[in-house]
Amino acid sequence: MFSDSSTKRSLIVVLVTLLIGACIGLLMMKFWHDANPPKPEIITQTVEKEVEKKVVVDSEFVEEHLSNIGQLSTLEVQYMGVMEIEDKEGISFINKAGYSMLYTIEAQIGIEFDDINIDVSDTEVTVTVPEAKVLNRHADGTSLQFFDEKWSLFKNNSMNDVPTAVKMAEDNFDEQTDKIDTYTGIAKRQAELMVQSLLTGVIGDKKLVIK
Repeated sequence: MFSDSSTKRSLIVVLVTLLIGACIGLLMMKFWHDANPPKPEIITQTVEKEVEKKVVVDSEFVEEHLSNIGQLSTLEVQYMGVMEIEDKEGISFINKAGYSMLYTIEAQIGIEFDDINIDVSDTEVTVTVPEAKVLNRHADGTSLQFFDEKWSLFKNNSMNDVPTAVKMAEDNFDEQTDKIDTYTGIAKRQAELMVQSLLTGVIGDKKLVIK
């Protein structure tokens, strides 16, 4: 049998041998690592940049936004009037006919889109709003009321002629210039406010001028 001293020497030799082998292995790994360094990881990131579409503010652009302004700004009014009608060519107490007529006119007052003037410069958008006018007016024959009829001996009263009465009512309304001026003033102001509402915030950094 081997002696204890021999056994110890053998174990020491083995341990030393293993240690030397480990050191050699570490050195070889280091040399290999230095000779073949790891390649840096390249991270490719695609950034999608949203391209903002630049709006071209020109006359065509402004016209498109104002295309419905005529309809949107039209003022609907109802006017009630009274007129006295007499046959001035008749002879009193024999054939002179007359009466009073109560009528109601329904009218639309506003501006025409084609009458709007638009001018676009590098810094301003100028919109010239035309004067408002009576676009349409109509007296409904069924709403006419007649009273204070005057007696006529030989002549039929024209109150029975509804188309003529309607025409007279509409003509009488056209003569109410003060009232119509009030309506047209309101309608123009309403159109100006509508222009401001439709264009504010959509013409970029240009200044809006309304005339």
